[in-house]
Amino acid sequence: MEGSAPVSLVLAVFLDALSLGPVDLSPLEAHCRLRCWPTTDPHQCLERLQGATVAITNKVPLSGELLRQQGLATALVAGERTALNLAMRLSGIATATAALVQQLQGTGVQLAD
Repeated sequence: MEGSAPVSLVLAVFLDALSLGPVDLSPLEAHCRLRCWPTTDPHQCLERLQGATVAITNKVPLSGELLRQQGLATALVAGERTALNLAMRLSGIATATAALVQQLQGTGVQLAD
């Protein structure tokens, strides 16, 4: 994608990953450097978002003032719904695949992607 930062330069910070429950976020690491915090108090946001290109949050509010303090008010994105939908979709696929692999155990059939 023209104008995009290389994956190694994109830092995504998930401020409240624990709020999603048991979700495998590792597929996101193919697209960015991912730093996950289980929970974040509002007063910790500024410190934890230092250097971030993308902020992902489910429950932690990101104020306009916080975004201005980061100096990334137009670039820092709180992609709550989109990121959650992606994470949940990936988790659903992984769960369904694991169930299928378990059903195929002992049959001699191998699942290929």
